[in-house]
Amino acid sequence: MRISGLSITEIVVVLAISALLIAVAVPSYRALTISNQLSSTINLFVATLALARTQAVNNTQRVAICASSNGQQCNTEQYEQGWIVFVDHNQNNSREGFAETLIWVQEALPAAFSLRATAAYKSVVAMTPSGRLARGISGNITLCFEREPSISRKIILIPSGRMRVVSHAIKSCNL
Repeated sequence: MRISGLSITEIVVVLAISALLIAVAVPSYRALTISNQLSSTINLFVATLALARTQAVNNTQRVAICASSNGQQCNTEQYEQGWIVFVDHNQNNSREGFAETLIWVQEALPAAFSLRATAAYKSVVAMTPSGRLARGISGNITLCFEREPSISRKIILIPSGRMRVVSHAIKSCNL
């Protein structure tokens, strides 16, 4: 009678190979997950910019996006705390209560994310009725994951109102 099964040596070899594969796969999976989160988050902000531009052109009125932690007023320069899109009738880059229609409210991003703009667009990005940037100058908005700043994303805004997203390696999320 012959007994079939695995020897202790075979089991140890299988466990060693499995441990090696896990050690290689887990960091790659983590980087892939972070990259996907960055892409979906930056695409959300690009969609918000496109919404503001479309609303401005279709309704021939100035539309603004600003950082907002309460979903009602422009009250921060940190877009990761949330943002709003509103009709800026008086063109002062600030929402004046119910007189200026709120188009979109975005809640805060997860704590590990940072979404910051260059000086020109630190507090507000406004679109004119022609679809152009109200300030008429280029700017950047950078999305960073604090634990992996080397795989951040950047939106490049140009005066015509168009934008593009690029991968952007930085050393720190403290912009």
